Amino acid sequence: MEDTKDDSGVCLGVFTEVSLIYDVVEKADASGHAAFLEASPAGAPVYRRYGFKEVYKFVVDLRGKNALIDEYEELFMLREPAKTT
Repeated sequence: MEDTKDDSGVCLGVFTEVSLIYDVVEKADASGHAAFLEASPAGAPVYRRYGFKEVYKFVVDLRGKNALIDEYEELFMLREPAKTT
């Protein structure tokens, strides 16, 4: 996704992603379902703010593979539905 800025300098791509997360969380809560996603370590703090918790970390060792990085990490995150009263 390409981030663009409007006239006020607000980054529209980030707003779109955050509003999408909010919509998904709201619908999952309303239906009583858990929500699952995969995140990079850099992106995980955004999802933690919405109640997602890391349930598994997948690490690929790339040393000796002529890659630009030594290892690749992917986090699997789960959010249980909010309790309604």
